[in-house]
Amino acid sequence: ENVDVFSVMNHPRLSMTTDVRFSVHGSPYFKPVKLNGLLLQHREDFERELKINITMVGIDECLYENVNCEGSCSNSLEISSLPYMVNGNRTALVGVRVNVEAECTCAAR
Repeated sequence: ENVDVFSVMNHPRLSMTTDVRFSVHGSPYFKPVKLNGLLLQHREDFERELKINITMVGIDECLYENVNCEGSCSNSLEISSLPYMVNGNRTALVGVRVNVEAECTCAAR
């Protein structure tokens, strides 16, 4: 009841893959790393209950070396002012258009 799904989008390059972004509100406040850890800890329960396959928790376009960049790679979050709509037969969800792009730079600089 305290989970807000604010973006559900088809992955721009991987077919049959959907990026889902969510936030949790209420008390106590959980940092993203804690939420991702809890999701990973109960991954099989979520998959079974929702009848989905979770392939990645935390969207990371730089996960595999030298796929998107040769050398340094950093994730860049791009938030668009254009909404994104998902039509599911009887239900439509309009959410925030959010993309993570691989940038071929070192974020530590």
